[in-house]
Amino acid sequence: MFCSQCEKIFDLDIGFRSEVEEGAPVPHHESYSALCRAARAGCSLCQLVTQKHRAGGDMESESPLGARYQITFEVFHDTVRFKIPMRIESGCARDEYDFGEDEVTIYLSTDESGPLASLFTWRPLSDDSSSDGCFAVASKWIQNCLDTHDECPKQLSPLPSRVIDVGDDNNDPFLHISNGECRRWLSLSHCWGTQQIFTTTLSNLESHQEKVPMDRLPQTFRDSIFITRQLGCQYLWIDSLCIIQDSHEDWEKEAKQMARIYENALVTISAEVSEGAHKGIFKSVKSRRLKSDSFVLPCYSRKRGISGSVYVDLRNANSNKNIISDVAPLQTRAWVLQEQALSVRKLHYNDWGLSWACQDTTGSETTPWLKLSRRTLFPRGLYKIPYKPLPSRLDFEFPDPEFNDDGSLAWWYHQVNDYMTRGLTVKKDRFPAISAMAREFSKRTGYHYAAGIWVEDFARGLVWKGTRSNAYLEFSPSWSWACAEFSYWAGPSYQVSSLVKHGNDFGAELIDIATPVKTDEYLSPGLPMTLTLRAWCKEIRDFSTAGKFYPCPNTWTSGNLPVPPGAQYLRFRATPPFNNIQDEDTLRFHPDIPLDAGNAQEILEAKHACVLRVSEFSTWEPGNRHNAHSEIWALLLEPIAQLKRTYRRIGLVTIPSRNTISNIEGFSLKTVDIV
Repeated sequence: MFCSQCEKIFDLDIGFRSEVEEGAPVPHHESYSALCRAARAGCSLCQLVTQKHRAGGDMESESPLGARYQITFEVFHDTVRFKIPMRIESGCARDEYDFGEDEVTIYLSTDESGPLASLFTWRPLSDDSSSDGCFAVASKWIQNCLDTHDECPKQLSPLPSRVIDVGDDNNDPFLHISNGECRRWLSLSHCWGTQQIFTTTLSNLESHQEKVPMDRLPQTFRDSIFITRQLGCQYLWIDSLCIIQDSHEDWEKEAKQMARIYENALVTISAEVSEGAHKGIFKSVKSRRLKSDSFVLPCYSRKRGISGSVYVDLRNANSNKNIISDVAPLQTRAWVLQEQALSVRKLHYNDWGLSWACQDTTGSETTPWLKLSRRTLFPRGLYKIPYKPLPSRLDFEFPDPEFNDDGSLAWWYHQVNDYMTRGLTVKKDRFPAISAMAREFSKRTGYHYAAGIWVEDFARGLVWKGTRSNAYLEFSPSWSWACAEFSYWAGPSYQVSSLVKHGNDFGAELIDIATPVKTDEYLSPGLPMTLTLRAWCKEIRDFSTAGKFYPCPNTWTSGNLPVPPGAQYLRFRATPPFNNIQDEDTLRFHPDIPLDAGNAQEILEAKHACVLRVSEFSTWEPGNRHNAHSEIWALLLEPIAQLKRTYRRIGLVTIPSRNTISNIEGFSLKTVDIV
């Protein structure tokens, strides 16, 4: 039931008439009292407004209060804002009040295929992501991309070595061995989970070519097969079924093809909220999605001769904060980062609705069509990086990073920052899980890869911050970020905004990066991998006459929370203080290994640890280069006793350039090997 005043909203010739400017007020009830009476009489819309109004029945007068206190509504395309007077104490005389104004906003949407679709851009959120409506909009996204997006590849490509032929309702899927034929396929990006899943092995490879029994497949695989069928595609690629899981030779061969598999897939299905293969795509979405408390509003326009329905959503402006989880389970997994980066088109199954992303457009169930902006902080993705050799020792300028070389390189470091916060079930996958992305970046930029570091940008690549893990040290040299673990509370592994412009004096020279055994530099760089630098060094004991270490927790931590790994650093403060040395000008030691803060200096001196200068980097606020400041970035190393001039990284050091300790006096030029 709706009152006569709310029926004005139904009449599109009043609320949405073209001769009225968007946002122009339309009279509603003459007072808040009248609004309350209409709500008590059963008007659904007035009930909603009174529930959301902050004053909540503040006005008690039953008589009209004049135009000044009249309730109005304004139409802003997909929203209607009610303007409601509310009483505010003036602070003048007793029982005297001023009147302010409160806003209550309702959100309107209509079906994609409905007669009012041209008037409203928002669409209702479905209760079931496997509904016909969801597949209809997904099909439109795909077809629109194929028909109109110049930046998204459309050509048919040879199938991967193996794909699943999804069959139909009457025929089970089977593993299809391709012979280079060009077809379209979908790929699946998902969490494996902790339960054992059904895979292809050497023993069942032959039987899978005849039949992959649906009743043995985990629910996420079944759902992805259903999605592939509904979208009219015959083939699907799932890693655990299309790669022989107990053959290292096959795994390595297919891992090298990963970029091609995801890049050339028609669409990648992203099971965002499914925590494991047995959880399912549709069931996981439904279990996490908040119920939408909405009702249908009939609308019409006599002038235009149209009528239909819109959905009135009761959420407030902050409701998405309650619907969208902080991080979807899929986005906590390391392997997924490159799967998403390499995919040209992605269909995401989120708890807040189905969504789409390609090189040109993003969309969701509620806003199906959203053109990407031409200007973003960094290139929008891997495929925006041009095939163009990048110069060595590249400085970051950022005037227009989407089209500049430095934006491409900065993109890589932001990917590593993201990657290192994600989880890996198998520790030895640290390099393989980012290898396909690194291969593609190398092809586009001409840079050479060495255990996660770009040779042409080695100075920036060496100055990561983290906590060394013995679990990863087995597969990575100590100078690579791949040997460490990172935490959100400790800050990013690469402080990209601080590593803007290289200094010209007293930086390290890269002599060689060598490994005794030839391996695939992307999948497994091999150990020991030795980094040889010619650089300026200074032993810790030579600092002892100038100052003292003080333990400092990272400022991100608060209260009585335990200090997480990597969040503790050591400040080296001058004693007695040098002239003009401020607190922020002190040295900072970020250890990779646990150190007793109370006797850290003694421990490091006993280890004969030294500081090796890598480079000086300057940084400044955007548009304020005259206010630049610079720091020396250095490695904290400990010697390996049995090996001459050979060291292992145990930390990162930053020295503000205006601190007198940064002067080259006291440093000596050495050639060192770091393993």
